[in-house]
Amino acid sequence: SNNRGNLLEILSWSSETDPIIKSIMESSNNATYLSHQIQNELLEIMANQIRRKIAEQISGNFYSLMADESKDISGNAQLSIVIRVVSSPADVLSNKNKKIQEYFLGFIRLQQFDAVTLSNEIVQFLNLHKIDLKKCIAMCFDGASVMSGCHAGVQTILRDNFMPKGIYIHCFAHKLNLVIIDVCQVVTYYETTKLKKWSNIRWDSRWSSIDSIIKNYRAILKALSDLINDGDSRSADANGLLIALKEPLFIVTLFVIHKILGPIKILSNQLQDESLDFETARELISSIVAQMKSYRDDSTFESLYSKVAQFCTENQIDISQKSRQRRQKQVPARFNDCIATLITGHREYADNEEQYRTTIYYPLIDSVLIELNHRFSNANMEILISISSLCPKNEKFLDFEILKPFALHLDINPDMLKNELNVLRPMLKNKKLLDLKELYCELIPFVPAFPNVVLMVQGAMTIPVTSATCERSFSKMKTIKTALRNTMSDERLSNLCV
Repeated sequence: SNNRGNLLEILSWSSETDPIIKSIMESSNNATYLSHQIQNELLEIMANQIRRKIAEQISGNFYSLMADESKDISGNAQLSIVIRVVSSPADVLSNKNKKIQEYFLGFIRLQQFDAVTLSNEIVQFLNLHKIDLKKCIAMCFDGASVMSGCHAGVQTILRDNFMPKGIYIHCFAHKLNLVIIDVCQVVTYYETTKLKKWSNIRWDSRWSSIDSIIKNYRAILKALSDLINDGDSRSADANGLLIALKEPLFIVTLFVIHKILGPIKILSNQLQDESLDFETARELISSIVAQMKSYRDDSTFESLYSKVAQFCTENQIDISQKSRQRRQKQVPARFNDCIATLITGHREYADNEEQYRTTIYYPLIDSVLIELNHRFSNANMEILISISSLCPKNEKFLDFEILKPFALHLDINPDMLKNELNVLRPMLKNKKLLDLKELYCELIPFVPAFPNVVLMVQGAMTIPVTSATCERSFSKMKTIKTALRNTMSDERLSNLCV
């Protein structure tokens, strides 16, 4: 290829109109400063300047650590490091920053994957950029045992040795994805063609896949019929898929899952918002649980079934057709109370409205509720419960006894906090505040009067709900380091992503 690389090609193009760049490109001297070593050095200088600015903003403030791992195009494991911090009152008043910031600091190339090595790599990286480890009040990772282990996991090692205030948060987006994965194991019939890729690690991809099938159903049937008529090696597979797609059980299951996963997709999208705080996330999850409970009635299913019947009529499918017998699927033990099963290997598949309701619709809703309550239960986390009292909508808003554990966690004097709360509660009595962010903005002019309450609100907003920003960094990594640029060094990749 005649392409000499993006930088040189851009400079060559710019030299046509810029005399300074033209003089560099046409210089007879050896020092043009365009070699890859100089490029890497310039990238490192610029990336370190950004990291230095981030470290200055974090300095003296509480922050949260988020980390996740993924492989680049070369198969190298890269650990993404992200810091979450709340903007200072001065920055909020001057409108320089959003209230909550999440900063990507770079990638760490991993050679070993044990908890001790991962912990040491994280500590060395943060120390290198002069970030105070003791100011970390929360760590948000996925549920992998090496990260979340309560005895020898990364979160335990960091808290015991370097970050004494760092409570562990299991990423809510990862938890929600586990809910969807486990719920999909309950479906008694699950054969689909996918216009959009279905992935266990891609959040809410299932709803998008199902929605795509429903919207493109006729086109799929026509495409499969054309493949069958071609009579080539793909015709047998196409015929099997066509038979499966025309089964009423498949259609009913498709519409049921589409309805149930719809609200979960909304929750998944919202959980990826970097400005989301913990209490708002809990309210969202409670709202989804209430929505799922409202779905569990006969009238809702009757409405859904009428849509299924209309869909089948439009596509010339007999909804009363009996389904083929299939081997029974093994489902998780915790669903035993909501799944009606017969002798192993034999199941009487549904073929009428009542059976669809009792064997597919209700069991799926029950399993969603079981999983949501199981995955998002934080009843044993005293500090996170304490944070809920800072939410203006809470019945126990600014209750001293509930807030006390979180105050002690942040080394706040309980007596001083109690005095501030006694003065603040009457001030906010007639204020219609919705969430922590609005409370923070309301308190900013009164920072000298209520320093401890402001500090607690900042701390509560600092605690992350998800590590979605780490996932975003992986998307950028795959854009930068491609199959055509797979020899890029780890340092260059990290600096370019910053």
